[in-house]
Amino acid sequence: MEIYSVEMALAVAVGFATMTHWLASMVENREPVSNDNRELADVDPPASLLSSAESSSASMVENPEPMPEENQELVPSTSLLSSAAPWQKYDVFLSFRGADTRKGFVSHLHHELQTVRGIQTFKDDKDLETGSPISSSLLKAIEESNFAIVVLSENYAHSAWCLEELTKICQCMKDKNRILPLFYYVQPSDVRHQNGTFGDALTKHGNLGRHNSEKVQRWRDALHRVAGFSGRNAQDFQTERDLVEAIVDTVGSKVRPIETEFIISSIHFEPFQATREAMDKVMEALKDENITIIGVYGIGGVGKSTMVEHVGLEAQKKGFSLR
Repeated sequence: MEIYSVEMALAVAVGFATMTHWLASMVENREPVSNDNRELADVDPPASLLSSAESSSASMVENPEPMPEENQELVPSTSLLSSAAPWQKYDVFLSFRGADTRKGFVSHLHHELQTVRGIQTFKDDKDLETGSPISSSLLKAIEESNFAIVVLSENYAHSAWCLEELTKICQCMKDKNRILPLFYYVQPSDVRHQNGTFGDALTKHGNLGRHNSEKVQRWRDALHRVAGFSGRNAQDFQTERDLVEAIVDTVGSKVRPIETEFIISSIHFEPFQATREAMDKVMEALKDENITIIGVYGIGGVGKSTMVEHVGLEAQKKGFSLR
């Protein structure tokens, strides 16, 4: 029995129906068993049947039949699947200066990502006191995230906590396509070259003696690097709502590429009545907050994955946060 998370969860009926049909066929066609030998009866298929099945299977591998065009849209792109990022606990890690953005912009962004779009987003809700060391749990959250949004606001560099986050993000996410800088009413050039408040903050960090020169230089390098990535500038948008939507669309296309593919590929998916009923029951079960995992079982090739993706898409459209 395979155990899938809730997002992958949902194809019990197909496997069950297929298995039931196979067992019924065996019972109908098998020879009767005498009462004396009933307890010792073996339900394994005869060797000749196994040999025939193996031969047919090998023939299918060597000479596969072409898939009908009407069904090809249900198959995801192989290249897309192979290029998908490995599983991480969080889709997105949010790095921001709480005093600047926590109660306004970041709160709205997190709601849109996590609640509306179902993108698993880590947002630290603690206000770190000056001089407190960054926690190991926060560093671990960065390691377990697939993508990072760095909200570079006016006082971002005044927080050693934020600078440590940024350094860790750059270490863990060497691919620039996994980091999205947001220049929140600051100039990218000021971040890149540490001018204005960014320069003042780093100078202060060095002069206070709390951080050695090597650490401060790592912070400078991280700021210089992230400022060179393609990102979003708040001053380019008329409203913060427009900015939030642009960020979420960008992030969604990067952290959920397989789901984006299935939005197109599952349009013509038409489940059987029994499957439809099972899907409805699963949708109802998802309303129960006590249910976190649903088991999926069945023999291979019966369409479990296709239906799981389709139902997962329907669930997200209805506002469920799936993983």
